[in-house]
Parts: sequence; C-alpha cells; structure tokens
Amino acid sequence: MVGRGMIIVGGIFAPVGMILLAVCVALTIDTVQFRASAVSTTGTVVDVRPRTHCSDGRCTTTYHPVITYRTPDGAKIFFTSDSGTNHRPQRGSRVTVLVAKDDPGHGRLDSFTEFWLAPLITGLLGIVFTGVGAVLIITRLRRRSLDAWLNVRGTRITAEISRVEQNRSVRINGVHPWRVIADWADPASGRHYTFTSENLRHNPSDRLAGRRTVEVVIDPADPGRRHRMILEPGGIIG
Repeated sequence: MVGRGMIIVGGIFAPVGMILLAVCVALTIDTVQFRASAVSTTGTVVDVRPRTHCSDGRCTTTYHPVITYRTPDGAKIFFTSDSGTNHRPQRGSRVTVLVAKDDPGHGRLDSFTEFWLAPLITGLLGIVFTGVGAVLIITRLRRRSLDAWLNVRGTRITAEISRVEQNRSVRINGVHPWRVIADWADPASGRHYTFTSENLRHNPSDRLAGRRTVEVVIDPADPGRRHRMILEPGGIIG
C-alpha cells in the first residue's frame, strides 16, 4: 500500500536527516572552536592544483591553491586548501591563513567556503530530510487516526464512481499513483460532494469493472474533509 510506503520512506528520511543535522552541529562546533583559538597570519599562493569532477556527463574544474606560511619559530609550512574556486588563483597572491595556536603546522585558508560550506550543506540537507520524513510520518499517522475514528463513528453512504485517474501531482518511485473519484448528493441538504480515494499503487480499474458505485465512510459533520473510500468489500483501499 502507498500509505505503508509513506511510513517506510518517512522512517528512512527522518533518521538520515537527524544524522546530517548532528554532523552539521559537530562541524559547526569544530569550526567555532578552531576560529576562536586560531592565530591569523599571512600566507602566499605558490601553486594551484586543479580538480575535475564529472557528473551525468558534465565536468567542472575547481582550483585549489597551494599555500605556504611561516610558523613563529620560522618553519615553512605548505598546505593545499580544501576549498576551491572556479577561477584560478594568482601565484604570489597574499591570503589570510588561520593557524591552530597549539599546532602551528595546522593552517587553514580563512574563507567562507573553507569553514562554513560543509556545515551549511549538511544543515540544509538535514532540515530537508528531517522535514520530509516528519511530514510523511505525521500525515500517515493522522490518516490512521481518522480511519479508526470513522470505523467507530462514521456513516456509510454510497457514492457514484465518476472516474479513475492518475494523480499527476505526486510521484512514487517515479510513477504517478492512481485514485478513484466518486460523487454523492446529501439527501438531507441536497449538497453535492466529491470524494477522492487515497493514492493507489496500481490501477484499480480491473477491481472496479462493472461497478458504478463505491462505499464511503463519512463524518456526517464534515463529509468533504473527513471520509474514507472502501474499494474492497469489507476492507479499505490499499
């Protein structure tokens, strides 16, 4: 069932998102502590190392400067910056280097990309994954709660099937799910309602062959928003 798939996907996304957020917090703490205790010095770009990354047939090249600086005791240190740019840095240009106070041989280029890109990416991905996972889980749990309430207090009515269609606004594993649309007129008020089934993994047309109506369990106080369509005798949609 699509609903069970929502729980599974949400159960994967949410933990992955929380792990990414934890990584973001750890990287941020490490960065803040390093910058708070580091000593600023001037370095010189002595070389440039290009790195090419290819994805989906497209390749991009970033240029990482090789930087040298001197420690307080006069030692000459070389390191290659982890952060690269799309433009080749000029050899001989001066840059600011942050050096660990307790480890003068550990220097890092003082740039936003060097210190904040990784926390930013992991943080954004963590928010997205956690949010998507939470929404999927909460949505499904609320649906289950409504179904349980309808089972006890809902009213069964018969609606006329108007069509079976694919839900073009949603993709599940790259495929649009199916849904059943049915209409009903409240004999007491004369008001017309259109009911939509939950998303279905497979086309239900074969199961509905020859049928013109379908049972719907409704909340009499709010049938438009609180209802559950029954496609199988004695069961719910799957």
